[in-house]
Amino acid sequence: MSKPGHSDQPLVSIIIPCYNSEAYVAEAIESALAQTYPHCEVVVINDGSQDVSGEVIERYQDRVRYIQTENLGACHARNLGLRAAIGERVQWLDADDVLRPNCVENKLSMRNGNTPDGNHIIPICDVAAMPGGTLPAIWNRPRYDLFSGLGYGTPPTPAPLHYKADLLAIGGFREDLPCAQELDLHLRLLAKRKCEFISTGDVGVDIRTHDNNLSQRAGVKMHYTVLRILEHIQADHMLSEKHKSAIAHQRIRMSQQLWRKGHKLEALEIYRQAVTTLPKGIQPGYFANVEGWVLKAVGLEKFEALRGFISALL
Repeated sequence: MSKPGHSDQPLVSIIIPCYNSEAYVAEAIESALAQTYPHCEVVVINDGSQDVSGEVIERYQDRVRYIQTENLGACHARNLGLRAAIGERVQWLDADDVLRPNCVENKLSMRNGNTPDGNHIIPICDVAAMPGGTLPAIWNRPRYDLFSGLGYGTPPTPAPLHYKADLLAIGGFREDLPCAQELDLHLRLLAKRKCEFISTGDVGVDIRTHDNNLSQRAGVKMHYTVLRILEHIQADHMLSEKHKSAIAHQRIRMSQQLWRKGHKLEALEIYRQAVTTLPKGIQPGYFANVEGWVLKAVGLEKFEALRGFISALL
């Protein structure tokens, strides 16, 4: 079942939460068992599935650790798996996604130690949409520190190869959030554990982007949850002006998204509050185009009206 690691080869726990994934969970388990790195254990948590997922998982009971629980959500299942894991390192894998064979090995081959800023390195891989699709570039950045995480977001859930001690130190996933739980986890990790995510540059995980994915259905709820997470991070940590600026920029982008979804009064209030925390205004380099200049010059309402007018002409 589990494969003990050697002193120089840490045991990796691959943790798979599963809820009603009878069509996919076998493929996820097979991909975890097929890792080229030999010292892995696979922990599968059945989160009260109502389909035959449990029967599928039971076929692998001699090769995985199987935990059953009532349906309390993916983050509760992940935290159960984290507490049960005996590995020094942790790889998350959703039951409808697939690890490429060298996913764990490639991340472990990255050098250990610290960045020039004194942060310890958490290796990540790139992720690809299944089958053969593309994902926004923001999902596959080469590096995420606290500043870029606050401003641009953080890696998707299965990208990092975590240190179990890091995850336990911050209490694992928050189970009260409706979405964006990985953003919250990673921001708390970056803020509390002095670490950075650095990519191997190789794709290690293929994810399904079907309509059942929570991130696809979250919509406006996702934007409000991100804002809530940012508020908690700012309230709970001593952040530099640079980091506060990154939060303000993220809030500005959220205000634009909410405006475009029809939540205009809320968007205007969020935008105005964000701008007041930017004494130098919106930094155009942050947007990497002229958008920041125009938005700063005319404000959210006129900017979005102009954008709509131009879109109608195209």
